[in-house]
Amino acid sequence: MVRFKIPKGVAIILFDNKRVRTRNYWYEVRGLAILARHLGLRFFHSVPLQFNDGQMTEVDGLGVESKQVMVELKHTLITQKWIDYIEKKRIHLGLDQCILCAPEFDENLRIPSNFNIFQVCLDHKSIYRYYKEDFKLPEWFSPCISQRHLRALLSNGMWYGFRRKLTQTAKHTPSTKIKLGLEKIFKRGKFPIRLYYSLAPMVIPQRDYFGRGYPLPRVMAAFDVDSDHKPHVIGKEGYCLMCLEEAKQRCQLICEILMDLGWKTRIIHSGFKGYHIYCQEEDGKFVELPIDQIQKILTLLKDENNISLTDNNNFKSKNGSFDLHRIFKLPNSIDAVTGIRVVEKLERLEFKDQISEIL
Repeated sequence: MVRFKIPKGVAIILFDNKRVRTRNYWYEVRGLAILARHLGLRFFHSVPLQFNDGQMTEVDGLGVESKQVMVELKHTLITQKWIDYIEKKRIHLGLDQCILCAPEFDENLRIPSNFNIFQVCLDHKSIYRYYKEDFKLPEWFSPCISQRHLRALLSNGMWYGFRRKLTQTAKHTPSTKIKLGLEKIFKRGKFPIRLYYSLAPMVIPQRDYFGRGYPLPRVMAAFDVDSDHKPHVIGKEGYCLMCLEEAKQRCQLICEILMDLGWKTRIIHSGFKGYHIYCQEEDGKFVELPIDQIQKILTLLKDENNISLTDNNNFKSKNGSFDLHRIFKLPNSIDAVTGIRVVEKLERLEFKDQISEIL
């Protein structure tokens, strides 16, 4: 926890809490996207700014076309205390205008003249319908899931670990077992932001959720390719176009190197700012390799300046070895932050998010 103070003794506390940040992250990006479509503008997401006294804070959004416009998105009931707090923050940042988005607002609020207030209602039913009706593991990936741990990142920032072993049985396929697990989440009034699986096969996959999973010393030959472009620019598309373009250029270089090594490659979207590249056999089946072989490949996946092209080099455990508990987005799942489907082509679930201005 870090405490900042702005002039006249108004304290701001920034909680560096992964659960809180995760819970807010999907709401902020979705909110900026619907705001961008409504106003025809673009916004930088999560921008660090400096107060007049030199202390740092962060705004949820900042106008790209007009950097004097700040956006605050709150996933809570907005009271007069919130209004007063955000107005003081705007003044001490020296910005001209504030756009405030939230699902609920108290009655009889005193709104400053340079505030624009929007009520945002985000669509969760489309996610439910997708997993209930359309979700199915791809044929090339399905055979490997029975040995791997599966977990869901929920809308409240918590994790849900799938307790059922995802094997093919006479009654259920791995896909239908995943749907049954997701049904439990929906019945609790939650929904999955993202679905993840473990790169390494587990002796007892279900136990990895509790931190006691025992991974085998091999992993999927899959490579994470993200963009370094920050802050992300969120427009009407709902995701950062510059991130995908930058990551795509890295993917092309990586695929050339992997094909020279004799592998076929499959590129799928990772859901937000990049791609996942899978090595495959000639018949299209997934490739699983020992850790030492993966690390040798990583030494080759570098650009002309000897800079790594993939984030896999950062998959380190506490002792510095390759992190066998590393997780990847599940193919054919939906990233509920952007709506992007984790497949080859850029496909986005069209959310029915709603926004209305409060006068």
